Amino acid sequence: PTIYQANYHNQITIANGATTNNPLLNTQGLIDAISVLTNMRDSGGDPIMITGRLKLFYGPAYEGTVQNVMNALSVFVQNQGGIGNTQGFPVQFLQMQPWLVQRMDPVMLPYMPIINTSSSSKTAWGIVVDPQAQERPTVEFGWLNGFEVPQIFSKVPNTMRLGGGVDPTMGDFYSMDQDMKIVTVMGGVVIDGRSTVGSTGLQQ
Repeated sequence: PTIYQANYHNQITIANGATTNNPLLNTQGLIDAISVLTNMRDSGGDPIMITGRLKLFYGPAYEGTVQNVMNALSVFVQNQGGIGNTQGFPVQFLQMQPWLVQRMDPVMLPYMPIINTSSSSKTAWGIVVDPQAQERPTVEFGWLNGFEVPQIFSKVPNTMRLGGGVDPTMGDFYSMDQDMKIVTVMGGVVIDGRSTVGSTGLQQ
């Protein structure tokens, strides 16, 4: 909710230039996402030039769909070049090469349906502009000095042989448990939601 909001106009909806509201992840949905993304304006109302690679993020339920779209040889579309009748049935299809994925990198997020507890936990997806190509990153992450690489720690054992030193292989005196932990410290903040677009996938 902090990133994808009305103020940024980055929701894939009809009001922002899509053909449907919150489309599923498919060919038409990706076309709509790119249309919304390229229609972005900065706080002063000037166009934002979208260049560089695009990162397509999605949950595991879309893996098959994404692989099919990324490896398609050709695409038939009714919208954006094709013609449909008043009932919505196609009159003319436009066959095209899958240009929309030529500068797009798929990123599957296995924890997405676990972290996202809303009704769109399995259907949400979005596109983020590569921050190295756009000087307005969506979010910024940082690691605490000394913890850029996860640090491994072990609990000091409290078992020793009579007349000897501590035996690290014996662990706890009562349970013989050996405890270890991995620590990494990081933080993040939202910078600008105008370099990403997202859909709940709950198509309307």
